[in-house]
Amino acid sequence: MRVSYQILKRFLPELSLRPEEVAEVFLNQGFVVEEVLSARDLFLCPLLAGTLVEARCEGPLTHCTVKLGEHTFRVLVHTSGVPETGSRVLVGLENHTPLFLPVRGERAREVFDFLLPLPPFLEEGDDVYEALIGDDVVFEVEITANRGDCLSVLGLARELAAHCDIPLVLPEVRYTEKPIHHGFRLENEAPHLCPLYTGRYVTAITVRPSPFWIAKELILMGMRPINNVVDITNLVMLEMGQPLHAFDAARIRGNLVRVREAEEGERLMTLDGEERVLKKGMLLIADADRPIALAGVMGGRDTEVGPKTREIFLEAAFFDRVSVRRTARALGMRTEASARFERGVDPLGVMQAASRALALLEEAGGEVASGWLVSGQPPFTVWEISVPWELVVQRLSCEVSQKEGIRILERLGFQVAQEGATLRVRVPSWRPDVREPIDVVEEIGRVYGYGKILSSFPSFPFDPGNVPREESLENLIRAHLVHRGLYEVVTLSLVEGESVDVLGFGKEECVAVLNPLSQEHAVLRPSLFFSLFEVVRTNARRGRRSRGFFEVGKVFFRKEGNFREEKHLGVILWNVPQPALWKEDPLDLFTLKGFLEEIGELAGVEYGAVCSGRVSPVFDEEEAFVVPSPEEGTEPIGWGGKVLPAFLRKHDVEGEVYYLEIRLEGLATWRQDLPVKDFVLPAFPAVSRDISVVVDASTPWAFVASLVAEEAKRSCMALEEFVLFDVFSGDPLPPGKKGFAFRLVFRAPDRTLEDEEVGRWVQKLKEVLKQTGRVVLREEMILSHE
Repeated sequence: MRVSYQILKRFLPELSLRPEEVAEVFLNQGFVVEEVLSARDLFLCPLLAGTLVEARCEGPLTHCTVKLGEHTFRVLVHTSGVPETGSRVLVGLENHTPLFLPVRGERAREVFDFLLPLPPFLEEGDDVYEALIGDDVVFEVEITANRGDCLSVLGLARELAAHCDIPLVLPEVRYTEKPIHHGFRLENEAPHLCPLYTGRYVTAITVRPSPFWIAKELILMGMRPINNVVDITNLVMLEMGQPLHAFDAARIRGNLVRVREAEEGERLMTLDGEERVLKKGMLLIADADRPIALAGVMGGRDTEVGPKTREIFLEAAFFDRVSVRRTARALGMRTEASARFERGVDPLGVMQAASRALALLEEAGGEVASGWLVSGQPPFTVWEISVPWELVVQRLSCEVSQKEGIRILERLGFQVAQEGATLRVRVPSWRPDVREPIDVVEEIGRVYGYGKILSSFPSFPFDPGNVPREESLENLIRAHLVHRGLYEVVTLSLVEGESVDVLGFGKEECVAVLNPLSQEHAVLRPSLFFSLFEVVRTNARRGRRSRGFFEVGKVFFRKEGNFREEKHLGVILWNVPQPALWKEDPLDLFTLKGFLEEIGELAGVEYGAVCSGRVSPVFDEEEAFVVPSPEEGTEPIGWGGKVLPAFLRKHDVEGEVYYLEIRLEGLATWRQDLPVKDFVLPAFPAVSRDISVVVDASTPWAFVASLVAEEAKRSCMALEEFVLFDVFSGDPLPPGKKGFAFRLVFRAPDRTLEDEEVGRWVQKLKEVLKQTGRVVLREEMILSHE
């Protein structure tokens, strides 16, 4: 919405804010001011007053001579756009070329639509800008979709009046009705799409250029002047927010105006010269024989106001916003009228806007026939909202008084009744966006000033740092598997249909794509195995060896006729050597079960005994297992096993492949009483030391481990963990003896440990072990033999 400072002052005579302060008020009250520019910037060149000295009419065109000082210009003008000879007219000079509507965006013309008349008090050669426009400023204001009332000067002026607490003055509406018989009648066949339609007959019309003040205001607000009748309807639309339309009454057949829905394939030539093919259900204005306008969008060419128009039928109506929007979008038409109807116009302002237009038409020489033609009622229901003042104080967190809040609402047009600590607020007809108590609070807050509202941190009914258990568990498992040397992959959910059959899933269990782009992407995967095995195949083709991969993703299947999707974890091991301290551990089924146990430990789950057996045709029956659920009758938690060598050879994969798949949703809901362990990256480095001891062959490792753990706790050692990594016997140990080699890992949470400190702890542990009499340090045994 474009509006100028001086036009706002016409509605707000007491406005004393500077233009930059007006822009700031708009911004603070929820509107984006996209641009503020001088009114002079809208014109291409200086504006001067010329004199029409000769007008020679030749049918629809007139040869005009315009004098400007020493210069004389001869131009062709449409006859209806020529004022009286001797009149002052607007002339712009751009490189000595005359322009008679020197507005930016206007193209050069050989024939001008009109010469714009100027007030007679101007002398030839006077600067029109200085005399009639002055230092005006234009605001380009972006209006949000819920504030259709502000697509008007009235709406924006009402916002300023509320902020400044100054009176809002509406243009005077005064005209004389005359007993003129016209015979027009209305028929509304679509009241659900047009609840209110009104019309007024005006005769004695002379179509000519508009007075300069009307043309100037239209230009400042972004519209091009056309003629006095059309300009008046456009000006009132911009002033009041209510679109109007003037039909040439003599061209309405049968003196009948009908509001109806279009039939499929009907055609209408609109004012822009395009023939529109209409669809069934579009709302039309028609006469006795044909469509004459698209309701709320654009008028028709057949009833356009032109030079020969002497009588008009002025339309003012309330059209359904959804109907207007659908019609405009379907036909690719967006007009100033449709933009306002789509956002909603004031149902009680329809006839008020029409009356304003009638007063201006009478000033232009028209005669207004008495009596309104009306069909329907304004679709307005009184809406009252009960607002506890406590809600205002709580939400705004500022010291606005109840009295001030009431005054703000009343300045915005709300009617307020005070009932103790509660306000009964009646919403005005032009604010359909205000429907809840919080909307009223917002109205008070934005006018009172957002800058006066105290800043505070939002309160949360929960700790925003608490991650849901399922997500926390996934993150923990991901970090652990990466730490164990596996690579995380993300693959497509679509797989080949044949591979699904090979794995043992029936067609009734799978979700097929109706129109697949290729056979490789024909089915939504029921298991992560397909995706992860394809990753292994890709690595094999490219010469890589010994890899482990995992993926957390969704699988899709049908069960008992219903579509289901679940989040699974898939782990695939392909000749992956485990981290070893003295020797390389083999890759076998126990390696896979080790991963299963580690994941269970992270989740706080004790699986119990797994069940061996056939899980899929591609897995070895003797090296496959299922992880049952502890609850009878429920689905297993997971499954895994060794992939058959024949299957690997068929797909050119060497080595051994083991696979594990776990239902994360089942895992997360099992044993929810146990907390998920947090995985926190240590901030300080660890220090490790190795100890080797010799004990009797009957002494278990648990005996040594308990001694180490108890002493570390008693002496407050920063012992993070200790791990047995080797058990040995035979030469050079004596018969009946065996050795344990274990690693101690020390780490302090708040500092870096020093070697001397760690050395004292290790020595203390060695002494404790020796004092038992059952443990000998291997280093001392070697020294004694030497």
